[in-house]
Amino acid sequence: MGLARSVAAAGAFLLALVAANALTANFGLIPAGFGLTVTAGTYCAGLTLALRDVLHEVAGPRAVVAVVAVGAGVTALFSPSLAAASTAAFVVGELVDLVVFVRLRARGWLPALVGSNAVGALVDTAAFVAFAGLPFTVATFAGQFVVKAVWMTGLFVLGVVVWRAVSRQRLQSTNP
Repeated sequence: MGLARSVAAAGAFLLALVAANALTANFGLIPAGFGLTVTAGTYCAGLTLALRDVLHEVAGPRAVVAVVAVGAGVTALFSPSLAAASTAAFVVGELVDLVVFVRLRARGWLPALVGSNAVGALVDTAAFVAFAGLPFTVATFAGQFVVKAVWMTGLFVLGVVVWRAVSRQRLQSTNP
């Protein structure tokens, strides 16, 4: 069960990483509403933040580093400059996220996830916009951060609710 979770988490994380970069490479900046702009990959990038923490939890930090390296390699096949910017931003954001996650972990996994991802998303966003040579405007920076936060938090919290409901149902069905 542990290996299956690790492989599933690594696969989901890799898919989200590569999808984020492929969308950005193909569509660039797009409107996000309310006068905000984002890279097209931002919609997947928010999910990568949560999936990174899932992989870290089930397989450890080495697995996270390995998947980031593979993701950078795949991205480099279609956009070497985007691979470099994405990887550099991710490493900076990951280091900050990891410090916050470890400090908050004693309060529970979900608070650690949400807190570390909020801080990590800010750092990752600033770094990516700078490294990718995107215009560093309020509309771009705020758009990237808001979309990451909304998607990451909304989708992941929904996933946690569903996971807990399914787990509770399994527990009830095995304990009549």
